[in-house]
Amino acid sequence: MTFSNPQAIPGRRVTFRHPVLDVDLPGTIARIEEGNLLRVHLDGHRRVITETDTSERITCLETETIGEVPVPVGRFRPIPEEFNGVRAGVPVAVVDGNSLLLLTNDEEAAVAAATSFLPDMGFDPATVDWTTLEPRWAVFDWPEDLTTFAWTHTWGVETDDQAIPVHYLPEPPSAPVA
Repeated sequence: MTFSNPQAIPGRRVTFRHPVLDVDLPGTIARIEEGNLLRVHLDGHRRVITETDTSERITCLETETIGEVPVPVGRFRPIPEEFNGVRAGVPVAVVDGNSLLLLTNDEEAAVAAATSFLPDMGFDPATVDWTTLEPRWAVFDWPEDLTTFAWTHTWGVETDDQAIPVHYLPEPPSAPVA
C-alpha cells in the first residue's frame, strides 16, 4: 500500500471518531507501520488504535507534538477497547471474578448486553436473577505499573466529575454451563 496522507506523521495531533461512542477523541500518531497503518495513541488511554492513513475516522490537526507520548496513570474515562467486548452496543467488562460491569446507564441495554455476553463466559442467562443488576457510578484508574493494560475501578458518586454511570451484575449464582 502507498502512503496517501502527507499530514499523517508521527507526533501529529489527531482526533479519532470512535465508531461505538460516536465522539471525537484526541490523540497523537505514535508511529506508522506497513506504509499506511497509523498507530494512534489516544489521550488518557494505554491502548493504541490502528487506522489507515485514509480512514475517515482520523482527522489530522494543524499542531504537532514532539517526543514520546506519555503513558497515563490515574483516573480516566474508558473506551470500549479497554473492556472485554461490546455487546448490543454496550461495552462489557468482567470484574471481581465473574461479575459484569456494563458501560451504560440504560437498564434494558445492560440486560441485552449481559444476556449476549454471559454464554461466552459459560453462564446461562436464563438462570440470572436480574433483580441483582444495579445502576452504579464507577471511577476508573490506570495503575502506576506502566507495563500493564489492566485498570481498576472503584464505586463513585454522581457528583464526582470522573464517575461514569454503569450497571453492575454480580456473578450469577448458578454454576457455569458445561
